[in-house]
Amino acid sequence: MDTTLRGKFKPTDIIPTVISAHDCLRTIFIQRELSHPTGQPLFTYQLSESEYKHLRTSLKTKFLPKRLYEDRHWCAAFCLFSAEWYRREYQGGWSWSGISRSLEFELDANQRSKVIKTGFNYWLRTVSQYNDERHSFLGSVFREGGLPYGLLASEGGRFQIIFKRILRAFDDAQAFGQSPFQLVSEGLEHLPEAFRQETTVDLITNMAELLLRLTDEYNLQQQEQPANHLDNQLPNWRDLFPIPLDADTGSEFLTGLLKSASVQRRDKLQQTKRVVCRQRLVLNDDLGFVTQVKLIKAISMPFQRQALINSRVELFIQEGNRVIAELGTGHTTFEDEKTKIILRTPACEFRRQAIEQELYLVVLQAGVELHREVIPNSDLAINEMPIVVKSDGEYDWVVGQGSISVKADQLKAILRKDAAYTAELPELCTLVTADDYQFVEFSGEIKVDYGIEDDEHDTYVISTRQSAVLADQVSVRGTKLQYYSDTGQPIYLGLPTITSQEAKTELWIANKPLSEAHQAGVFGIQSVRLKASGNRTILRKRLAILPQSFRLDLRPSKQANSGYFDLYCERNFFVSIEGKQVVYKQTNIAGGKRITVTAEGSPPADVILSISANLMADPIKVRVPFPASGALIFDKHGISLANRITIDDLLGARIQFFPRIDVAANYHIELKGPMRSRDASYYWEYKVTDKVLEVSLYEFRHRIRELLAASGELDDEIRMVIGGSGCREQQTIIGRYAIETQQFNETVSFNIKLEKDLVIKPELINLADPAEKPHPLVERCSNGVVTGVFEFNTKLSQPALIVPSNNSQLAFRARFIPGNVSLKSVSEIKTLNKAVTVFHPVTNPNAIADVLPILVNDFNHSSWRFVNDLFNNYSHLPMATFEVWKAIVKHTACLSALAFKADNPVQLMERLKVEFNVIWELIPLSIWQSHITKFRQMLLSIGLPDNVVDNKVKSKLKMLSEFTPLFDKQCRALVTEQFTRHETQLSAVFQFCLPAWSQDLIRLHLSDREWPIAFSVELETWCKKHCSELIHFEIIRGFHKSVLYFPIFSAAVACGKAQLEELSSTLYPIDYFHLRQIVEFDRHWFNPVFQSALCVFAQEDV
Repeated sequence: MDTTLRGKFKPTDIIPTVISAHDCLRTIFIQRELSHPTGQPLFTYQLSESEYKHLRTSLKTKFLPKRLYEDRHWCAAFCLFSAEWYRREYQGGWSWSGISRSLEFELDANQRSKVIKTGFNYWLRTVSQYNDERHSFLGSVFREGGLPYGLLASEGGRFQIIFKRILRAFDDAQAFGQSPFQLVSEGLEHLPEAFRQETTVDLITNMAELLLRLTDEYNLQQQEQPANHLDNQLPNWRDLFPIPLDADTGSEFLTGLLKSASVQRRDKLQQTKRVVCRQRLVLNDDLGFVTQVKLIKAISMPFQRQALINSRVELFIQEGNRVIAELGTGHTTFEDEKTKIILRTPACEFRRQAIEQELYLVVLQAGVELHREVIPNSDLAINEMPIVVKSDGEYDWVVGQGSISVKADQLKAILRKDAAYTAELPELCTLVTADDYQFVEFSGEIKVDYGIEDDEHDTYVISTRQSAVLADQVSVRGTKLQYYSDTGQPIYLGLPTITSQEAKTELWIANKPLSEAHQAGVFGIQSVRLKASGNRTILRKRLAILPQSFRLDLRPSKQANSGYFDLYCERNFFVSIEGKQVVYKQTNIAGGKRITVTAEGSPPADVILSISANLMADPIKVRVPFPASGALIFDKHGISLANRITIDDLLGARIQFFPRIDVAANYHIELKGPMRSRDASYYWEYKVTDKVLEVSLYEFRHRIRELLAASGELDDEIRMVIGGSGCREQQTIIGRYAIETQQFNETVSFNIKLEKDLVIKPELINLADPAEKPHPLVERCSNGVVTGVFEFNTKLSQPALIVPSNNSQLAFRARFIPGNVSLKSVSEIKTLNKAVTVFHPVTNPNAIADVLPILVNDFNHSSWRFVNDLFNNYSHLPMATFEVWKAIVKHTACLSALAFKADNPVQLMERLKVEFNVIWELIPLSIWQSHITKFRQMLLSIGLPDNVVDNKVKSKLKMLSEFTPLFDKQCRALVTEQFTRHETQLSAVFQFCLPAWSQDLIRLHLSDREWPIAFSVELETWCKKHCSELIHFEIIRGFHKSVLYFPIFSAAVACGKAQLEELSSTLYPIDYFHLRQIVEFDRHWFNPVFQSALCVFAQEDV
């Protein structure tokens, strides 16, 4: 599409007098060197003020016949004027009255609908539809006008401030698992209603993305004057935006936004840290902090490939010793003996629970910790030293603690209530006092005095003069005990090395310099301070320090409820055990002490050892596992795990595998599928030698959902079996729901007695409109006491569900409430809203499926909004709750179209992969190519330049490469239909590489007990029949067949050379589970073989 012609036109105030709408349109086209409509939004024609007035005159002077809609030029002029009126003069409301007043006549509804249809057809534009399939004529006209700049201007600088905030957060939205549409909607919620309409949110979302795309495409982040540079490179760039440009304010507004986008990109390019932690102040009922953790997309790790079972790992953030946030699943890659994890959502945001504890990045696989690292400066010692925050106009961000200097107009220091301070400029200092803290906002410099103990005193200096954050430049490094304190604090063996970038600093222990401290005086819980000149304290930390020679060993006994702790140290120390669940006896052994512990009843999960190597300091409380034998399973409270739990109960639950006396112990965890899919399972083996192995059960939740998807029933349950090393097998039943609902008339109750500490919040949701806010059910009270019975306080005519709210502590299965819409009154079904209304599993099971082809053929269909609202608003529920998702996963073309139409495709595609065992690799190449073409056309239709569209398509393909190797660089030419015949015979290269690759695979998994074996005979038969010349590997064991053959067969399916049904005429949910197991068994085998086979098959077709 040619988008350059309009750039040659410069609006003029001198235009010839015309007498008809036809002549008026012809003049507009001539001025822009156009011969016909471009098919782009009407705002892209960028009418001048005089053209706008002249257009109004041509419409007003036209005699209005009864069959007005037959004059296509008049209808086109009416649409163009109405859109331009919205852009220039709209001030609020949802009616045609403003347009009618401006034209001094009014069309009736019937006339208007015909005029709009005719006019939009002339301009090659489509009329939008509501979700109930009614045409949105006014919404369509407003959409074509772009942004209501008259209303925008009346907001003054407020909109520009909000838009700059959106630009700052736009790039990070996907990283945090938030869609750009959601981000913009939330950003506009305090503006007038016109800005919150779906069409306006879409426009602003596109504006933000376009500004950032232009910045990238033309390297504007490197320009001092980005707008001037872009004027030279792309003269018509302002025409791409939906605001009038003939007024100086419109052009200045865009120039300001472009500069903001360039600054945002420049700042992002400078963020090269491996892990970035930002914390902001939140003041509600109490003092709180919200933390953002961002990782680079491909983060390096110290472990090797041999430590992994497969390529999939999971990352968490821990606060002390508890999980506080999830970063989700990552996939490992290996290059030059270096390991990297590729993350789909490399960021998370969460509310802090214990700010004085450090945060840790933790990597798990099969529940076992592969890696743990502390996130620097994540602990906020608010009772030890000042916390300093700086405002960005929206939030107060932590910029440091202790003594700090940050160049700023103003800073805010959070001080303990008993702290004293003096200000260099008292007139620029304000004080606000809260319950336990005081907030000092200041410019210049303040000195803060903290008195911790009677003989300990610290002075902190905080300044706004220059950027030299001292506390954040302090590092603490040292050898650590393998166990942590009872609060999750690391325990150092010997005094750690504490360094600072500031010269002439001195380390203090307690109330004296290190040089004056007694040798044993450094042990215990110590206040360690780093002081600079002038007795200024840079940083104060409370560290747990034991002697360097200290060692702690756990030894089981032959009794399951008893064991030993052997403690060794070259220095004297005292030890005791806290708690009432165990009795202990202490004896001396060579070089240390032995503590024999016996549990009174079932062994506890942990024991607290109170260790003192310095009587003048507080003892260190070390949390260690009870030295039992066999396998013990605990919930998040440290109590034995119940025999029947839900997936949510896995959070904090763990297994402890104990070594045997003088011999290695072998344990296993097996997840067995529901009864109807009993041969679906997962199996892991664990070898324990000399240390207790702790396995987090929460990391298994995705595998459990995959097993539940193998049956396709919401109420099914799986079995977790734990055993090995002669211990009795333990079995736990795991399902989705904790309780059941019971409905009686207009009330709902539950099959358990609700305790005070259990929160259950049922709500009613409209199935036909997922954008509608849920309606909370009201709990009945009797004499002021809640009864556990909930009443419907809203009656919906549409079908509805009773579901748990997002913050309900107990999960229950959704209960269907039928609507009262007469099916006879429903006309032809063209939207998901109507399809959901008439769907019935017996009498009308295809109602939803019949609409999906319409969505596939129309990327602008209103029901795509339905799909996004459903996921955005109800992603906390199992996806199988909704018939829409069940229908979509069965429709390959619609399923794959989600990658292009979803607000948040990464999270949605991952959820579908887990909860329906979707195999993205098996979607045919021809379908992907069709979607890419439609996606490109959709982008061009909103007026984006070709090069911006190209970059956006490339970004989409890069995102898709995270789900299927079809979109990796090696195969991207296939997708973009640019694949050409190579001089090299790829089949010969494939035949040469395959034997070595297969041998590496078998050698790496030589000890694996469980190879997936589904469809081994069918796969072998197909491959030998259709591509025997490619198969140059040796089948050593029969159970290797499925893993070896499936990548080749999958490539044939993707290329259209095979059908999945050739494996079985009917494929059930459990079959997709088995096929996914084959794919995920070893990605480092599947991906390169799949890609190579794709290229071989493609070369045959060229």
